[in-house]
Amino acid sequence: MATRKSAKPSSKSIHARRPSVKSSGPAAARDRSRRMFAFSKRTILIVIALAMAAVIIAVIISRLTTPERTVTSTIESLTADYYENYFYDEVGRYNTSGESRTDVLTKYSEKGFTAVTLKQLLYFDNERHISDKPTLSEYCDLDRTYVRITPVAPFGRTDYRVDYFYSCAY
Repeated sequence: MATRKSAKPSSKSIHARRPSVKSSGPAAARDRSRRMFAFSKRTILIVIALAMAAVIIAVIISRLTTPERTVTSTIESLTADYYENYFYDEVGRYNTSGESRTDVLTKYSEKGFTAVTLKQLLYFDNERHISDKPTLSEYCDLDRTYVRITPVAPFGRTDYRVDYFYSCAY
């Protein structure tokens, strides 16, 4: 039986570690200084680019959120909540004539319901939306800004049209 001898690593192996040469002269110091300056320069440029991006984003957002857009979107959401989650249920609850909700809503499908002021929208349902009052009262007259809701066939919870009448100064 033949025995195998293990091969000894050759000193000419490409995987052998080379001794590192460390220079400590003025050329090495200059090279380290250049690398450090390049790193610092890159870092400063990245910080400046991020700051410019933040400023651009802030300007874009400030232009998108004007007082007029804020007020109109708030009034639209108040109106939707008022009709869909409060008034629609009240029409069926307080109908004493025995008519169905559809019959009652059909009567108002041409001219709509009585106008609802912004103040009424803020105070309905135990003043649930009173937190919107400071923003809205800053730009709008709460008594002269109103909405008129008109039910639309097939008279479901979300079947309605709204006419907005603003008395606001932006």
